[in-house]
Amino acid sequence: GVQHEPPPQGHRGTGHTRPSLHARGHGSRRRKLRRLPGTAAAPAARRSARARERRLRRSGPRPLQRRLRRPHPEVERAQARLDNIRLRTRLRQRNTCTTSRFGTEADIESRCGRPLGLRFNQKTGDLYVADAYKGLMRVPPGGGKATVLVDQIDGMPLRFTNGVDVDQVTGQVYFTHSSMNYDRSEHEMVTKTGDSTGRLMMYDPRTSDATVLQPRMTYPNGVALSADRTHLVVASTGPCKLLRHWIKGVDAGKSEPFADLPGYPDNVRPDRKGGYWVALHRERNELPFGRDSHLLAVRVAADGKIVEEMRGPKKVRPTEIMERDDGKLYLGSVELPYVGVVKRK
Repeated sequence: GVQHEPPPQGHRGTGHTRPSLHARGHGSRRRKLRRLPGTAAAPAARRSARARERRLRRSGPRPLQRRLRRPHPEVERAQARLDNIRLRTRLRQRNTCTTSRFGTEADIESRCGRPLGLRFNQKTGDLYVADAYKGLMRVPPGGGKATVLVDQIDGMPLRFTNGVDVDQVTGQVYFTHSSMNYDRSEHEMVTKTGDSTGRLMMYDPRTSDATVLQPRMTYPNGVALSADRTHLVVASTGPCKLLRHWIKGVDAGKSEPFADLPGYPDNVRPDRKGGYWVALHRERNELPFGRDSHLLAVRVAADGKIVEEMRGPKKVRPTEIMERDDGKLYLGSVELPYVGVVKRK
């Protein structure tokens, strides 16, 4: 039956007593079960759980537990070396601009810059640099750090500065900005979309002012001042054309077509006869198969007519061609680690 017992010593009850339960075991022996109060049962349950955890820990392989608690000294040293390499890699990514092993090409260019046009002022010795990401820059005659002269116009950053030329009489610097929508790493989009947000600009070193000579141009690239200093010849890469922009005379401020080209022009440089050498990155209708020969450059006379062509292997894609006083032609390319020299007959 059920018998009532008084509550345990120290238990504050409510006037009722807890029943004691008796269970019948084997034979005639009885086992007495007593329900513990809640305040005493909780510590007992915690002690039981801790005991189970200790048994589980003891049942695992002891050597593995020791390795997990404290790494082997060789493991610690290897981890320290790895952490040091990671730290140096992060610092190198942030501080160096001499290698393309870290990050994408676009990341490195935007951080370190990409010079696309170079011209000296023969009087002062200053080197003017058209950097695709940094804008128009100047290096002093003795070399050293370049100074940014123009990196925005009317509050808009120069995202794709490209060609540059210097008036050796006045010292004025003419340069192009290929697109307001795309940077150099996206140059193919400038051609594919027919982007016409490019600009032709002029920088005056006497006043440090930059002005826009011609807005809304389609992929302006190389630029060259004419021999008589009356106009500028600008390469329009996407349309495969040369444009003439007048800076003196009755037509000053006007732009007009100058020449149709058989390929995509890059830089434009004067020849020794009043005309221009134009580097062609590739032909307009070039096929990937067939004979290994394509146009490298053309020479355009002062009247806009093509008077000479230069051909070479397809792996050579020049971005600039320069004629020196000895008649030799120097070809540069962003895709080749050397300068080509051509001796003319």
